[in-house]
Amino acid sequence: MGRTIDVTNARVAFHDPTDLADEAAGRIRASEDIGEKIDYITFVPDGEPTLDVNLGKEILSLKEFGIRIAVISNASLIWRKDVQADLMEADWLSLKVDSVTIETWRSINRPDPSLKLQEILDGIFRFSKLFRGILTTETMLVSGIKDASNELEKTADYLQGINLSKAYISAPTRPPAEIWVKPPKLAALTAAYGIFSERIRNVELLTEFEGTEFAITGRPEEDIIAIASVHPIREDAMEKILKKAGLKWEAIETLEERGALEEVQFAGFKYYLKRRN
Repeated sequence: MGRTIDVTNARVAFHDPTDLADEAAGRIRASEDIGEKIDYITFVPDGEPTLDVNLGKEILSLKEFGIRIAVISNASLIWRKDVQADLMEADWLSLKVDSVTIETWRSINRPDPSLKLQEILDGIFRFSKLFRGILTTETMLVSGIKDASNELEKTADYLQGINLSKAYISAPTRPPAEIWVKPPKLAALTAAYGIFSERIRNVELLTEFEGTEFAITGRPEEDIIAIASVHPIREDAMEKILKKAGLKWEAIETLEERGALEEVQFAGFKYYLKRRN
């Protein structure tokens, strides 16, 4: 969604697990009070969730609510035993495997210089043999860079050896960090699906806008900022959120004036993101 300002691979404490559980309890009650159904509590922060040294404790505390836990990770620390132990507690896990070629991985993902791709790939392999939840991978394709057949074949060959529930192939559908990033053409996506499907049992393309449904609680402005901090909100989705909350578009204009939100254009649509200071 945006450029990574602080590149690091050090695990530190970001939240107190008890405070996080208390905040989640309030949000869950508020959602249930207005009839919102919660399928998963998902760790998808503004950054990489496994950098939080308390992740395992937080997952366990949130599981007390009887709701399944999902984690969306870039897999950069999956080689660490403590990170694997934390993620073992999740019910559903998505790991990024954009490329198995070092040059492509570094040019697109721009990881911390100390990270080693082979170490990450080996970590995913080992973890997949032990994990008992639903394990998925996501491979993002970028036009002219990661949609070449030889790149895709290498990635698919690697994923073939992983214990996966599903391999997702995705393309940019929301504003990327760099304006030159473009989704592949339909022919390239079709070819990618064919290459993956030859080797992997369950493959799905994620190439369309994911929809306009977002859950809210009794604090809609806070909800909008929280969603926009990790997920750009398209204009039509924002209109649905406002309607559900009983608010007018002036509420968004106020958030923009306060510097909480900013508007960007992508693929002919307006999106709203949390403004970065």
